Amino acid sequence: MARIRDTNWIDYSEPRMRPENGKSWCDNCTISEGKCVNKRKDRAAERNKKAIEKANKEGLCTKCRKRPRLEFSTYCSECKNNDVEAKQNKRKKNKEDGICPICGCRKAKKDKKSCAVCLKKTREYDAFTYEYYLINGLCTRCGVNPKAYRKKKCHSCLKDQREKARASRSERPIITELQVSKIGVSRQC
Repeated sequence: MARIRDTNWIDYSEPRMRPENGKSWCDNCTISEGKCVNKRKDRAAERNKKAIEKANKEGLCTKCRKRPRLEFSTYCSECKNNDVEAKQNKRKKNKEDGICPICGCRKAKKDKKSCAVCLKKTREYDAFTYEYYLINGLCTRCGVNPKAYRKKKCHSCLKDQREKARASRSERPIITELQVSKIGVSRQC
């Protein structure tokens, strides 16, 4: 089972004091002042930010900073493919470990794919977009085309829905008279 990240255990209400020498600790870590890891991280982040800005100006990939980036992207094709693959692998691993694939930090709800927090956010977002589409007269399924008269969906989405319904009806087994007589139910009911 994978380790779940929990950030609620840190108490920021009062400054922590080191018992042996009385010096206060950094707010974000457990190392005394002067050798703070977060200060080094901040300096490294600033250097990285400057390097990314330079790569953007030169039209290079912001990840590898060697190859030219794709049009309408900040990555080159190789870095973009690697990034997509890594994200897919991480989501797959989280799903196998029972961790929410959306946030990656909480356990997924029983019989669900996501955690309770992400499910709630998704429901709220879906309700918001549904209302937005209704108010603006757009199809509630695709959100692109205007809705049909006295309907909530556009003509193309309604057509797709009808075709799917017909296909599912055609896949259902047809009950013969022999099967009806075995069950003991008349067809006139």
